[in-house]
Amino acid sequence: MIVAKQHMIMVLRFTAYTPWGDVPSYFDYDSDPDEDNTIANYYSVSYDTENDESLRLKSAESLLLHLASYTPTLLKVAILSNHEVNFNEFVFVLGTDLNGVSLNNAANNSNISENLNITIFTPSNPVPDGFVFSDYGVIFLESYNKTFVDEWSPEIKCAKAGGAKIIGYNLSSDIILPNVDLYSDDYTDIERYWIQGGAANMENMLISMGQKFSGLWEEETIPEPVLLKEKLNLTFIVGADSNLYYLDKVTNERDVILDNFNVNIMTPSRCSCKPHRCFRPGFNIGVYDRRALISPQLSGVLSAAKDSGTEISLGNTADVYGLNTVDTQNPPHDVIIEYLDKDGKDKYGESHPLYWCRDL
Repeated sequence: MIVAKQHMIMVLRFTAYTPWGDVPSYFDYDSDPDEDNTIANYYSVSYDTENDESLRLKSAESLLLHLASYTPTLLKVAILSNHEVNFNEFVFVLGTDLNGVSLNNAANNSNISENLNITIFTPSNPVPDGFVFSDYGVIFLESYNKTFVDEWSPEIKCAKAGGAKIIGYNLSSDIILPNVDLYSDDYTDIERYWIQGGAANMENMLISMGQKFSGLWEEETIPEPVLLKEKLNLTFIVGADSNLYYLDKVTNERDVILDNFNVNIMTPSRCSCKPHRCFRPGFNIGVYDRRALISPQLSGVLSAAKDSGTEISLGNTADVYGLNTVDTQNPPHDVIIEYLDKDGKDKYGESHPLYWCRDL
């Protein structure tokens, strides 16, 4: 009996490390330096002459073992690197039952089904083993962590290499597959429809996605989302000018915030002088003052609010008066402090105040 062995030749191009010029046109493993990539990580450690020799050898061994273990998958990525996907094929992989029924009803509407072929997986109807994502032009992932998504990652990367649009909603932060930015003006309506839910919003979301990704319904005017969710009331008491600027900007300009929140923004001094403006029944309160302590006057206002059942977050301000009802020093709400500190000063720009509202 003759046993056929599987061989794979890879040309590794790491522009940060290799001195040579253009590589051949056959399969080329490209590494994004900003992406957490197993092959790139092993290769870079084994290549760097400043590393200890034993560490370099161990990394080289790990690289070979990884290539041996994942050769079928890597071969598929190589073969499909120029593969074109079908933008009339959508697949939704939902980790919750939030919109499953409404989405399925909308997908079966004749106006939708005659133009798009939509596959929907839910917690009660999960993705089967071996499911092929690589032909789908639009892949929507909702409410999953990296452990689950890693199982589908090679197939999704094949689709992505073929030009597929990958949408992620409520995914863990270490999942880097999505290439559609729901926070951008071009795609924010997708999220707006999804958050509100309901049959009409799901149908309009699919039509909107068909317009943007599939060249369908180009002349059709799509209605604004039907607001079905009750708005959450938030008061922000903010001491830093930059925080005030960006928070005011996103709450006035981002429709996804206006759809879901009534936002009241004040400074600590104004709140102390005009407590009736700060203390509104039904408004949860977030205090973001970079000073170490809040004033006795403001603490009296907040204490009265707390006694009436208002939720209060003091952010990174010391809670000497026992006012906190939301723990922002520990997970899961400690991320609010990060948003506060990053503000609008880095590459994330205005997104951080947007996240404050979401997390509260």
